[in-house]
Amino acid sequence: MRLPEAIGAREIIIGVVAIAVLLVAAIPLFGYVGNQSRAAEVPLIVEAIRAREISEAKNFGEGYISADWAPRQPTQLDTSSVPWTSNAGFDRLGFVPEESELYGTYRVAAQPADFTVTGRCDLDGDGAHMWYEATLESTAQRKSEPGVY
Repeated sequence: MRLPEAIGAREIIIGVVAIAVLLVAAIPLFGYVGNQSRAAEVPLIVEAIRAREISEAKNFGEGYISADWAPRQPTQLDTSSVPWTSNAGFDRLGFVPEESELYGTYRVAAQPADFTVTGRCDLDGDGAHMWYEATLESTAQRKSEPGVY
């Protein structure tokens, strides 16, 4: 196939270079969008745990239930997801997330008249955690610094 006279090798090279520059510029954007979608897990799970706390206390009247960090400690957070590993507190609460692999870690600190659900993640591995908290009276609120994700 022969190219029209108006399109030469130089024009083709310029076109290829322009496409390459656009692709290189888009790569960081894909990473950012990926982190944002994975970060959406944290407030959703925090809200699910909050709802379970409210439901259990209402249905059984035994007060609020504390649960230690699960599926891992905050010091173990990195860019990977891990399988949900429950503990005695979450077992007693009857909480199991819908997703089998999670990027974040979660806990509940219960007091007689209130509770605080905390969720943390570190999707870029820089040691700065994005985290959310919810209580009996407030839905999941972002608590991390604005520059984290």
